[in-house]
Amino acid sequence: MPTDPSERRLEPLWSELRLRPQRDLGGGHQSRVVLATGPDGPVVAKLGPEARADTAFRSRIELSRRAAALDDAVTGPSERPAGWGTTAAGCAAGCYPYVEGTSPDTSHRADVERMGTTLASLHRTLASIELPALPPTTALAGAGPPGDHDQPLHGDFGAPNLLTTTDGLRIIDFGDAGTGSIAFELGNSLYLDLFDSWVAGDPERHGRFRTWFLDAYAERAGRGIDTDLVNEATRIRMETLRRWLDQPAQ
Repeated sequence: MPTDPSERRLEPLWSELRLRPQRDLGGGHQSRVVLATGPDGPVVAKLGPEARADTAFRSRIELSRRAAALDDAVTGPSERPAGWGTTAAGCAAGCYPYVEGTSPDTSHRADVERMGTTLASLHRTLASIELPALPPTTALAGAGPPGDHDQPLHGDFGAPNLLTTTDGLRIIDFGDAGTGSIAFELGNSLYLDLFDSWVAGDPERHGRFRTWFLDAYAERAGRGIDTDLVNEATRIRMETLRRWLDQPAQ
């Protein structure tokens, strides 16, 4: 039995999910990711404020479910007794099977090129899925997306949401998915690596990542990339981060 008051508060949620929490795996600005066990094996539960459990929340889970049926690289949701998305104890939870693997090495050319080709294949899959309730991807935060073609996007395609496994690269966490332009998704992925490169004290690494990633994407997609639009998308993403940091966690 948990002794921490915040853990006791979540007992109704774990009961609803029929899971036993084991350990935290991290989280984002307004989320918490927990490894848990259940009758169907280890499960990753992503928790957020119950206020976010709207139609968009369920549409993102449905998007990952449909994508997983079409693309072996996608990790789809794990259905719980209450459905694909569960709310209890002031939280909303989406659950996914635990995948054993490691994040790709963004300084390693083969890993980066695999990221680019995997994203190109994912975009082809997502373009075939229509979800009217899916809003703009979270990272756009109300800004106009560069480009004139909108389709479903992963919304947070970067090394932390990818796992290198014995079966190849796997994509996890569609919690920020939504509609937008492909240029925005590419720019967002570049931004995520740029941020990590600066934190690691090796900003020059990002230049190599950018070339390897975009070239691999373009080759798999079979079309060129408008780098001006991608650069504008990166700028929009940087502005979005500033707005997020100005907001208190909920």
